[in-house]
Amino acid sequence: MKRTISLWIGLLALAVLPAIAQTPAPANVAPTGKIHGRVTNPTGAPQNGGTISLNQGAKEVASFPVDANGDFSGSAPPGAYTLIYRTPNMEKDKQADKFDNIKIVVGQDTQADDDMSRKEYIDALPADVKKSLEEMKSHNAEALKANAVIKNLNADLKSAQADIHDADQAHNTAAQQLGASASRADVTAKEQEIKTAKYTDVVTLMTRDTEVRPTESVLWAYLGQGQLGLKKYDDAETAFKKALEIESTSKKPRPEIQGLANSGLGEQFAVPISKDLIKLIMGVNG
Repeated sequence: MKRTISLWIGLLALAVLPAIAQTPAPANVAPTGKIHGRVTNPTGAPQNGGTISLNQGAKEVASFPVDANGDFSGSAPPGAYTLIYRTPNMEKDKQADKFDNIKIVVGQDTQADDDMSRKEYIDALPADVKKSLEEMKSHNAEALKANAVIKNLNADLKSAQADIHDADQAHNTAAQQLGASASRADVTAKEQEIKTAKYTDVVTLMTRDTEVRPTESVLWAYLGQGQLGLKKYDDAETAFKKALEIESTSKKPRPEIQGLANSGLGEQFAVPISKDLIKLIMGVNG
């Protein structure tokens, strides 16, 4: 039975407010000095896409793309420039932001960041845009906080996967650690020691995480796996059923989690029945 699944909890999306258009100018490149920087949008997040232009008067001397991380770099002839940022598809006669007196020097790499979350930029925005910006900042702060929690949960899921894998390999690990001269009883005892430690780690992590995020079915499924490994059958049954309950009300049920929970329930019910049958057979033969 496949006991681990590559399923993770998705991060929340951050809202991005487009930069506000203002007014402009146009490119020619002479790579004798370098420039680099980062564009930050009014929410404080890196600006995704657009262009940075270096202008002298109405003449655009150089233009550089802004990547998904808000970074840009390039070369231009030496001199003093007006740096202009335009959002993707913004017309040449408009601009989102600008800085004067950006100097390019031969043999040097000038850093020129464009931070549109600065006070002067925000103060110049229309009132309705400022209101939307504050709402987005609030949303982003909540999303960042939630994402930090989710990253921790995903790290715990990864650890739980590794622990379950190690528990499945416990016999081989025990035999290798004890050596060829070890008795079967010693190997079995060592194997059980490894399994108990690994499954205890899983239960500790997933118990904590289901309290933090009780609506995540994958956490309950892994909790059930750990409890099953520790022979806590009633607890495992509760955890597996909780995972299935959450999945049954999900808009997009995940077959991987349902399969893990159902197979866990099947295994959980099978173990006690097998022991009862053995006792019954021994009683009849006795």
